[in-house]
Amino acid sequence: RELQRQVHQLPEAQAAMRVLQRGTALVVVPDLQLGVELCNRFAPEHLEVMVRRPQIVLRRVQAAGAVFVGRWTPEAVGDYAAGPSHVLPTGGSAALFSGLTARDFQRRMSVVHYTRRDLEEADGVIQAFAEMERLAGHGRASAARLARGRGRTR
Repeated sequence: RELQRQVHQLPEAQAAMRVLQRGTALVVVPDLQLGVELCNRFAPEHLEVMVRRPQIVLRRVQAAGAVFVGRWTPEAVGDYAAGPSHVLPTGGSAALFSGLTARDFQRRMSVVHYTRRDLEEADGVIQAFAEMERLAGHGRASAARLARGRGRTR
């Protein structure tokens, strides 16, 4: 009832009603444990946690785009004031992805530098994965270096 009352007070009440009819679900659960399980399964874009001891719930939430804690933290705080804004994973994708940050727009590069000893120690793992993935050339790249470099330290 409260939701209906609030929707009808909006300037765009008809559009809001269409959104509610097409893609909104209000789920009442018998306990917080089931609520957290559902949250982790459906990975909502926005999750509002309004319970007496939110830290207990927050420790168990694993999949949500952004979590808004307490009665004084509506979703609009994240959209307009606190930072998460409109860069959150939608459609349940919070189960796999985080919201965008400045780091997502930066180039990063891995640099790997092994010594002969490092390669000798890793060769067994390299050979095993090369065999599992059926990428013989990967295994040979390691084995050939070790065979050619016998006695060398570089």
